[in-house]
Amino acid sequence: VVSVMDREADCFALYEAQRTAGRVDLLVRARHDRHLAGGGRLYDRLSSGPPAREILVELRRLSARRKVQGRSHRTARVEVRFQCLTLQSPHKGQPPLSLYGVHAVEPNPPKGVKGLSWYLLTSIPVSTADEALTVLGYYVRRWRVAAFFRVLKSGCQVERLSLRTAQRLGRATALYCVISWRLMVLTLLGRAVPALPAEVFFTEVALRFLTRYAKKYGRPPPTTLEAAVREVAVLDGYLNRSRDGPPGHQTLWKGLERLTTATFVMDMLEHEDD
Repeated sequence: VVSVMDREADCFALYEAQRTAGRVDLLVRARHDRHLAGGGRLYDRLSSGPPAREILVELRRLSARRKVQGRSHRTARVEVRFQCLTLQSPHKGQPPLSLYGVHAVEPNPPKGVKGLSWYLLTSIPVSTADEALTVLGYYVRRWRVAAFFRVLKSGCQVERLSLRTAQRLGRATALYCVISWRLMVLTLLGRAVPALPAEVFFTEVALRFLTRYAKKYGRPPPTTLEAAVREVAVLDGYLNRSRDGPPGHQTLWKGLERLTTATFVMDMLEHEDD
């Protein structure tokens, strides 16, 4: 098991705990330019020397937030370096701690764009360029994991469950994990394989509703997965303009909530006489 964390987890006590227990490996993006045993600083040491490998890293789009500039989707050409490091403890009397460092830096970013620069610390042994790329690949996957937990916590609101026993909480969380996974699969498949038939994900009654909804506003029936995903997103106010990117997880989970309610009501009305 590898626990992958961002800069807020750059804590020496965490590294000490891993050294003591050692059941789970750590991979943390460094936030502090720490002192090294024997002199020197973390950032200078990791960024020195020729690169071990040069690779392409796909960077996902980040929306602009307060005090944080947004980032467009792009592919960055980065240089990768690695070293075994011995960190000096910030507490007097405590021994130094050895970790492996991987540095990924974009030497020539596009004009007006801040270049990628990641300093990664890990307990996973890194002695070759291939092992450094494996560690870097773990960190890149953190975004997908973070998106899954955002859907689970904000979309399914699993943290608001008020069940009384751990067993019931476990069962409910397992169910919501499946729902979150399905929502993410729908979002990603709609982008990766848009020509798939809509029936691979949507039920017959859901597609009947989406077809009627599209016809009402002069749109063709959603026969492909991409078209059906966009119709679901429109239920939550997605504008579906030609310049708009594909809908995200948040738009889809709200649209699916409305679709579930609508199809339930439509199914009841169609069988009212039964």
